[in-house]
Amino acid sequence: MKQVVFPSAHHVGTQFKEDPKPGQGEVRIKMGIYPEAPPFPCVVGYEVSGWIDAIGSDVPQSWKGKEVWYSDCVVTKPQNVSFIEAASIPVVYLTAWMLLVHMGGIQKNQTILIQNAGGGVGLAAIDIARHFGAITIGTASGGKHAFLKERGLDHAIDYRKQDFAEEVMKITNNKGGKLGFFGASSMQATVKSDFVVFAWIKIAWSMLIGAPTWSPFGVNLAKMFEDLERPVEWLKIIMDGTKEGWVRPYVDSVFDMEHVADAHNFIESRQSKGKVVIAVDPSDPVHDMTRFQENSFEPLK
Repeated sequence: MKQVVFPSAHHVGTQFKEDPKPGQGEVRIKMGIYPEAPPFPCVVGYEVSGWIDAIGSDVPQSWKGKEVWYSDCVVTKPQNVSFIEAASIPVVYLTAWMLLVHMGGIQKNQTILIQNAGGGVGLAAIDIARHFGAITIGTASGGKHAFLKERGLDHAIDYRKQDFAEEVMKITNNKGGKLGFFGASSMQATVKSDFVVFAWIKIAWSMLIGAPTWSPFGVNLAKMFEDLERPVEWLKIIMDGTKEGWVRPYVDSVFDMEHVADAHNFIESRQSKGKVVIAVDPSDPVHDMTRFQENSFEPLK
């Protein structure tokens, strides 16, 4: 099989490896996975969708051939979403669900501020907030505002030209609330990993000092999978949401394996909206590529 591999930071490529054999209680999905936070060199593929082409011992034969999605647990893929869309759902929707519902206790008519509203988690948060009847404020570059309004965002703020804190205070009439954290990708680019946790504590503390009406909390999706009962329950709700229409996965672009470095650079350029997906073979008839943009990335000048 072909794998996407990071030999070191900021370098990406592909390599061929022998197909893995599923062990006891395991299945093999025709797409690929990688361990949580692997050291370099690492093989990537955190959330996937495909069909099970091999099973290990203790796995019922009925699972072989099933269309599934995966993010630390295997769930049957809804028939109303494509493989490409299914691969874009688990991490972002589970993260948004943890933040807004599980930890945030979202209620109807509450106001939700979504930073980077055009990203994968941001769009998932808009869907979930709309489902619960909440009012949404989102920060994004001006070029994404029309798209976000079409997705249902109530108030868009251009963080490049506006002071988002002042704008939020105007919209909410100076109300306080809860502050949810997830991810640390931009911080990890400039802070040594040993100090990432300290840096987040420092940020949270500074926000508490400046705004004592905020109650901060953070989420870590990887840790939630240590207790599979809850994320599996949430995945079922999200799966039902795709059938009911309030979960609307958005795939910006699809790249093939030969252009995986371009896909990574495209994400880092902040030009993308929603999710970027790697199709192992875009020419496979299983993929309806007419619904998606097959991208050839060119960096901004």
